[in-house]
Amino acid sequence: AKDYGMSARQLNAKLHDLGVQYNLSGTWFLYSDYQDKGYTHSKTFTREYGGTNSHTYWTQEGRLFLYHKLKEHGILPKLEQQSEVTAYENI
Repeated sequence: AKDYGMSARQLNAKLHDLGVQYNLSGTWFLYSDYQDKGYTHSKTFTREYGGTNSHTYWTQEGRLFLYHKLKEHGILPKLEQQSEVTAYENI
């Protein structure tokens, strides 16, 4: 999310809008079109005072997928946004 100048909440909402993921009981899951692509993996942690917590991580392949998916919709990482501005200023 930081790569795109967004909060995690904003990026999750955008990925939901783009049909990539949905939220169920506070946990984000990929829609079936993307579930078996190896884009994410999950880890379950035991909390210090009992219970568990699950966290989903994007794999490198998943990050590449996100890059292309977001780029299709005109959303570029901040680094590329800055490069475009610099290139435009040099014209």
